[in-house]
Amino acid sequence: GALQLASALEVNKTLRELSLLDNRITKQGLNKFAQVLKKNGTLTRLSITAIVLRNSTMDEEFEDMQQFHHLGRAIKGAEDGKPRLDLTNVRLGDCGAIKVAELLERSGTLLGLNLDHCNI
Repeated sequence: GALQLASALEVNKTLRELSLLDNRITKQGLNKFAQVLKKNGTLTRLSITAIVLRNSTMDEEFEDMQQFHHLGRAIKGAEDGKPRLDLTNVRLGDCGAIKVAELLERSGTLLGLNLDHCNI
C-alpha cells in the first residue's frame, strides 16, 4: 500500500498534505517516499510513521527525506510569493542546488536567499 501511495505522488500535482501516522510502513516504503519527495514539488506536509529497525543507513535515508521535504516546502513558499528563502543547514547537494537555481531563474519575487552550510 505505501509503495503505491508513494508512486501516486510522483504524478499527483495537487495534494499538499498527507498524514500516514501509526501505519506499518516498511523500509522499502520509506525509501520510496524519500525518492518521491525529491521530485514532488506540491506536497508541503508529510506526517509519517515507519516501523523499522534503527541502523545508520536508515537514519541517513530518513534524514535525506526530511531534507528534501524541507527544500520542497521552502521552494513552494517562494513560488507562492514569499520574499525570502532560508535553507540554512539543509544539505542540498547538487540535486537541491539545481532546484534552487531553477527557482532563481523563474522567480520574480525572491528578494533574499540564505544557503549557509548547505553542502553545495
